[in-house]
Amino acid sequence: MNSYQFIHHESYSIYQRKNSNRRTAISILLEATREEGSCSHILAPQKPIILYGESPLDLIPKLELIRKNGIDKNGKKIRKDGQLLGGSVASIPLEPSLENLQKPEVKQWIKDAHIFFKNEFGDSYKSLVLHLDESKIHIHAYHLAPLNAEDNSVDIDVIHPGYKAQRSVNKKAGRTAKKIAYNTAMRAFQDRYFCQVGLPNGQLRLGPKRLRLTRNEWVSAKNQAQLISNSLNKHKNENIHLRKKIKQLIDYTKNIFTNKNKNNTSRENNYE
Repeated sequence: MNSYQFIHHESYSIYQRKNSNRRTAISILLEATREEGSCSHILAPQKPIILYGESPLDLIPKLELIRKNGIDKNGKKIRKDGQLLGGSVASIPLEPSLENLQKPEVKQWIKDAHIFFKNEFGDSYKSLVLHLDESKIHIHAYHLAPLNAEDNSVDIDVIHPGYKAQRSVNKKAGRTAKKIAYNTAMRAFQDRYFCQVGLPNGQLRLGPKRLRLTRNEWVSAKNQAQLISNSLNKHKNENIHLRKKIKQLIDYTKNIFTNKNKNNTSRENNYE
């Protein structure tokens, strides 16, 4: 697709935390289905295309049931502002039209993204919708924190890899350690998407500014990603040896970008 990948992941609670401006899970799901008054920033809202699972609207009563009946790992009732909904958004740089939606490369991207969400979130992955009323084709995936039917326990770690890593850090370690754990986990999430979805579909892990590439280096990197994507798709059903060679080339390219980004990050001493 001759671009760099875009995927973002966040989690939401049914009720806002006091003095917080974060959006609630219900407002997110209402916007996803383009309910009246829920998406004022969109000039001509269109109903989404449900690609997998349920309508986001049908997830609202399930969320409320989880919050009402669920208990946390300490045996206490789930807080009102407990984050129980995970939301992922991914996009490709194509105009949103039914014609573009029928293109083989778009169908393949959607298929690969769907498999990625299944691998990442398992049974918590409940819905995948596509919107055609904004500037680019994009999809939203929604994940519910699972409610154990036997003891009503809720595993909130399942729906967000960053917060899972952050919660695993000892409380005495301090904020910096938690921030590093969160950032490391989310970079790993982006890397997994890159390996499973981005590069096989001709997308780079990072944009030229982040990589500090010149214009010629950026064009060369995009062409390399597209060549790998074409080779992977052409030979994906052929012998195992060839597929291993293609995977090695993907890993080699990924390491180049990752190492260059690490060098830049260490110099700047900042995190994504």
